[in-house]
Amino acid sequence: CKSESELLSTEEKIQLARFPGGVLLLRSVLNQLACLGKVEAKQPEEVLLDQLTEPPLALETLGDYFEAAALLRCPQLLQKLARHSLCKELTSPQALTLLEQVVQQSGYEGNEGSEALNQAFADAVSRLCSCLDPRDLRLGPTLAKGSVPVSLEVLRAHKAKNDEAAGLEGATRQSIAPSMTGVGSAQARFLALGSDFDRATSPPDRMSQRIEWTEHEFALQVFRHRVELGAKAA
Repeated sequence: CKSESELLSTEEKIQLARFPGGVLLLRSVLNQLACLGKVEAKQPEEVLLDQLTEPPLALETLGDYFEAAALLRCPQLLQKLARHSLCKELTSPQALTLLEQVVQQSGYEGNEGSEALNQAFADAVSRLCSCLDPRDLRLGPTLAKGSVPVSLEVLRAHKAKNDEAAGLEGATRQSIAPSMTGVGSAQARFLALGSDFDRATSPPDRMSQRIEWTEHEFALQVFRHRVELGAKAA
């Protein structure tokens, strides 16, 4: 992380009206960063992040603190937040929203120059992906705007989730098949029709409307996005 004097200089440059959580959250973050180097690193994150009090660190404010760490380019704070017990309490939809935010923040201008920052973002993405249900991790536009290391982490997590889902599906089929042998063909067709009707009449949710790419398509989109950013910066 930057020194306290550098962070205070950064605070002057940031438009506080647009800073997540405003000036109170920024001051909490600055106080926390000043304390991180003075405590034992092996202590739990709940102790290490005890200065994040205005507003209190909670599920509702976790996104603001992640964004603050990204804007201030503080890898240590990013890692501590990702390893906090609050992340384990996230539901899959909550984790997905936070994942999309962190991925895009990793692609902010200037956030790719530091190896420590790249590693912190990748670590955060890995831990947030672990909170997702396999069906919720879909490769689409919102996840294609991150840094290259983060995009690679998204691909690794996607493959792991697919393998997990395939294993669960195979185990489910094996357990269901024997139980269906005694069911008459007419009854089996009736059950199948009922299942199809339920899927057809259930309202579409946010997940079903999301664009989904293959891993190859996702990699191409990431490459295209990075080229476009490079062309604009040239």
